[in-house]
Amino acid sequence: MATTCMLKVQNPSLALRSNSYVITPPPHFLKPSHKPYLTRKVHLLTTSNLNGEKCFKHSSPISAALTESFVQVPETNAHEVLPTRLNRILAEFSALENPRDRVMRLLEYSSLLPSLPASERISANRVMGCTAQVWLTAELGRDGRMYFGAESDSEITRGFCSCLINAINGALPEEVLKVKTEDLSSLNIGVAGGAKSRANTWHNILISMQKRVKDILAKNAGKPPVDPFPSLLINVEGISAQGTFAEAQAKYLSPDASKVAELVDVLKEKQIGVVAHFYMDPEVQGVLVAAKQQWPHIHISDSLVMADRAVKMAESGCKFITVLGVDFMSENVRAILDQAGFGEVGVYRMATEKIGCSLAEAAASPKYLQFLEAATRSQPSLHVIYINTSLQTKAQSHELVPTITCTSSNVVQTVLQDGTCLVHDLFGADVVRRVQEGYCDSFLTAHFEVPGEMFSLAMEAKKRGMGVVGSTQNILDFITQNVQEAVRRDIDGRLQFVLGTESGMVTAIVSAIRNVLTAGKSNGARANIEVEIIFPVSSNSISKSNSISKTAASSGDLKPDERTNFTNLSIVPGVSSGEGCSIHGGCASCPYMKMNSLDSLLKVCHLVGTSKEALLSAYRAQRFDKSMLSGHSIADLGCEPILHMRHFQPLFQTNGT
Repeated sequence: MATTCMLKVQNPSLALRSNSYVITPPPHFLKPSHKPYLTRKVHLLTTSNLNGEKCFKHSSPISAALTESFVQVPETNAHEVLPTRLNRILAEFSALENPRDRVMRLLEYSSLLPSLPASERISANRVMGCTAQVWLTAELGRDGRMYFGAESDSEITRGFCSCLINAINGALPEEVLKVKTEDLSSLNIGVAGGAKSRANTWHNILISMQKRVKDILAKNAGKPPVDPFPSLLINVEGISAQGTFAEAQAKYLSPDASKVAELVDVLKEKQIGVVAHFYMDPEVQGVLVAAKQQWPHIHISDSLVMADRAVKMAESGCKFITVLGVDFMSENVRAILDQAGFGEVGVYRMATEKIGCSLAEAAASPKYLQFLEAATRSQPSLHVIYINTSLQTKAQSHELVPTITCTSSNVVQTVLQDGTCLVHDLFGADVVRRVQEGYCDSFLTAHFEVPGEMFSLAMEAKKRGMGVVGSTQNILDFITQNVQEAVRRDIDGRLQFVLGTESGMVTAIVSAIRNVLTAGKSNGARANIEVEIIFPVSSNSISKSNSISKTAASSGDLKPDERTNFTNLSIVPGVSSGEGCSIHGGCASCPYMKMNSLDSLLKVCHLVGTSKEALLSAYRAQRFDKSMLSGHSIADLGCEPILHMRHFQPLFQTNGT
């Protein structure tokens, strides 16, 4: 077999008279099942991917550097170490300074890539995250080395695939897994405006190659490709749940019609508005989403928008506002309504007990206040505090140091207060390891409050167009936009999203996805698009099995010490298969948010405006009338950092400067 490719482009003048030529691919392009001698015609080079217009060779002269590089493709050993082959390709493209030359070289690589048969260009082989359609296959040869095949509907993308296969085919599995996306950063194919999407293509194809290697190794070891997380699968026809935790989430996506009717009737009768956080229990959210179709004054959002919506509801005539969230959210709603002149509008929370927040409580610690007192001795200072803190904490901070709030969607570079959200803290090293093993080629979403491991993983995915790090609204928008793009392209496929935030988000996500898919079908889209929402479950949230066998327990064949020793007993999960919530916080489920029940909402709504309203005294949102040392009330001083942020966002400057 020939190991050298001679390209028939000796000089530009010959290229102008030649429409095609035949080449023989190097052996490492060929999968074990491919025929040993494979030739194909090279497409006439154009620059249609550069500026949108077809421009053939004779109207786009090839530079001398590119002409010289076309004389011969260096001889390559199929079993040459992978880094050497990869470095050769990097050096090859780095030597071409003209962006057009690099693209033309990429097109030459495209011509070397054997086509995949139609039977392998299927949805299961699609690579997610690429602008063009890309199909990828992988197999482990008898020699213990990896061989890949690829195809794309874009010649540029075929060139990417060809380069990677050139470098990786014939490598050992562990060699393939060691390649980093950063290793490809110097390729820089294309011209300004398209470089980022093209870099994403390199990276996403590499990640998909590595995912397939992991699946093959797991299969050969007699293990499933991945220990799957629970998930929801959504298409235009409906929803299916994978795993019992997902089934519990899906149960309330079609709410009880009688509960919806009861809520709507009382909201209309008493002019009650409802503001709720995305993290509500699925049962509550399911009823609220259905009720909103009949009563407009219901809004589910992240924490900042809740108070704004409450003001709009008051302006529209609502006499009461019910707040479904943690206590600092109801405090903010109460204070903002007072600031807006709606002090007579009643604000109610959903529990008699304190509805706390571990992250907000951390900012009220003596250690944090000591930090602020030290900052007063270092002038000028500006304190940035997270919006998810109590009104009193904001007031105390602002009295000591000029303070402005930030949210998880507008913070860029700041150090949040010491402490963690107990829900987002579940997305630690254990979850990251399982995501890397089984979902590295999926879209990754992460709230800003997740620990560093998950944050870094999502940021890496974001760089290649496969992730988002931000607020709950940012996560919802990211998922919605990607589904909209899939519907626009009208191509069969499955999109996987790892949900790196509280599981209560799923109600809003499913609703948005179904709206997009339904609208697409109404507008003539025919593609079969499936969207999978994956719930990453920490091992800490999985109840372990008892060491005593079920057979022994049922037969009564237990040793005396086993009958009295309760240390081996498991925590009984709420759902089967060990996917239930545990004392460690559950499957990314906030126990504080779950204190906002549907029963509490209905109770409050039925009692407000009646002779029994006094029974709701413990449900009223706290109003801070006390003054700070400066003479300002806690409410007024606590609202100022929020108002500073609102002025800063549109003006790009702090209020008063």
